Amino acid sequence: MKLVYRCNSQNEFHKKGFKVKNFIKLITITTYLSTHNVMGSSFDSCGDTVSQKIINAETVAIEKIDEMVSILDDKYNPNIDGIQNSIEILMCAQNKIRNSFHFVCKNEPEKNYFMRTLPLIGKEILVNLNFKKLFNPLNLSSAIIHEATHKCGTNDAAYFRTSSPKSTRLFHWSSIADTYEYWAKNGVCIPDVDC
Repeated sequence: MKLVYRCNSQNEFHKKGFKVKNFIKLITITTYLSTHNVMGSSFDSCGDTVSQKIINAETVAIEKIDEMVSILDDKYNPNIDGIQNSIEILMCAQNKIRNSFHFVCKNEPEKNYFMRTLPLIGKEILVNLNFKKLFNPLNLSSAIIHEATHKCGTNDAAYFRTSSPKSTRLFHWSSIADTYEYWAKNGVCIPDVDC
């Protein structure tokens, strides 16, 4: 006899005693079978080449988030401060990516951003075409993860371009968007544990 559990969220699934990685596998299989094409993002002024690179990067971002959550779930004690919050932020970000963004491309050489978005609200992500050298799968997918976590409440209190994630005086590492971009590029590590 097979039992079927209906759960509306990762938290509810976890409360029933299941590991997050099994929830992700279930969601991934369900999404694949129901839609196969998981993204439906729209684009303004991006051109076909850049638009296709972003679509491909969204797919990579979803896969990277699956990997990060699996590592957090398997490798680390769930009682470590920030682990559960990180899992929730990553699951939220993955959901935001799956539900599609609206990418607006601009060539702004005087501006110092690659991608940016408003926190929490809307679906728009601005892309600065002046940073085309960053338009490779790793940079694009990790930047999309960074921006998607903003839609889930993270901030830009720090950037970890030359160092591993850490908390700032005011913000915990799990609430900083660049933590997730760093993980996407370099692998998951937890401050004061293994990075």
